[in-house]
Amino acid sequence: MSFDSNIILGVHQCADPLLTWVAWILTTLTKFGLCWWIVVVLLWFSGRRSLSGQIALVLLFALVESAVLKALIMRPRPELIAPELLNLPVAELRVFDIEKYSFPSGHTLISSAVAYFLFLRYRDWRGIACFLLAILIGLARVYEGLHWPTDVLGGLVLALPLPFLAEPIWVQLSSRLNFQDISPRREQRP
Repeated sequence: MSFDSNIILGVHQCADPLLTWVAWILTTLTKFGLCWWIVVVLLWFSGRRSLSGQIALVLLFALVESAVLKALIMRPRPELIAPELLNLPVAELRVFDIEKYSFPSGHTLISSAVAYFLFLRYRDWRGIACFLLAILIGLARVYEGLHWPTDVLGGLVLALPLPFLAEPIWVQLSSRLNFQDISPRREQRP
């Protein structure tokens, strides 16, 4: 058996109804970066428009990168553990053709990109907490049998350059669009 297959089977040895639903909740909340888009909207309306815009740009880059790589690589999803056997409502496998493919893990890539951005910006617990969340999301995807472990590792690695790519574009966009924070509390950047 391959490295990927051994890891999937090992992770699935921990199968438990509670873990199954925690994995499903993590997967659902992070599909297409849903929870991060909610954060973007909340930041925008709280007056932290610059931070909101930067995270939105990183999210857009992550979504595009994930979709392009899935279409190019076309790696099939694991068939060792059928999500239907776990009683998971995994409709995503039937929605878009691109979602039939597993590399890279889009959920992990998107969450990791935001985590890297926040860590680079603040260099504190916020980035670390988001990175740990990205790892948990990746584990959930492997646990559900929807991704190979190397899909998750690929998502973690491929997300790393996105904050660096987004930064110069954000500088240009924000100067042209004149984004101004309207929050009464100005955040100190270390």
